[in-house]
Amino acid sequence: MKILNRARLTLTTTCAAFALCAASPSFASLIYRIDIDTTEQRTSITTESGWTSLDASQGNNATVTVGSVTFGVFSAAGSRNRGNSNALMRDFIFDDGNAAAVGLTVSGLAAGIWEAAVYAWDASFTVGRQIVGISQFQSAPETVFTSDFVANETTPYKFQFDSSALIDGFGIFTRENNDNSNRARFNALELTLLSSPVPVPATLLLVVLGLLGIGARGTRIQSTRYPRLVR
Repeated sequence: MKILNRARLTLTTTCAAFALCAASPSFASLIYRIDIDTTEQRTSITTESGWTSLDASQGNNATVTVGSVTFGVFSAAGSRNRGNSNALMRDFIFDDGNAAAVGLTVSGLAAGIWEAAVYAWDASFTVGRQIVGISQFQSAPETVFTSDFVANETTPYKFQFDSSALIDGFGIFTRENNDNSNRARFNALELTLLSSPVPVPATLLLVVLGLLGIGARGTRIQSTRYPRLVR
């Protein structure tokens, strides 16, 4: 009977653990995909499937909120829709010359280690090497991850950063690297959470269930060793 009861407790705890894991989102599921769109030079916009549209036609006032995270255009001289290429890469925000930077502000991002994928391309003009980095818009200096990203139609530049070390409202940018073109382009941004310092709900609840199981087992052992006297 003792073995049967212990098996039942183990089975119940295991089933609850699987249910909690299924109900709780994993790190890999926390991804933000922002496709910069615009009606400049076109009458309509087309957003890449599975991505969230940020209409840059409003210039630096353009924002979009996904869940608790808000993305906004900053330091853009304008936006263009070339009408060719794919939906993700045909339109972009830009700034040209004088070491200009252009990109997206990010606010409300959860603490953790994130991977950023930055897309930069212009189907109509040659775009030179791009500097890619993070700006905190405060006294802290910007962080540059590369000065040699070759703008292209298919492959983004990827880097990792710790959002818990950043002031809320930071920006991810591209800047021309004094090549002959002097053009900065920013087409899209993808952020993927790789790890978090805060345990997910399923982890916390599994710990609680484990402690409850240990406590129940200890109670049965104690009651077996020291049975109550029957009067």
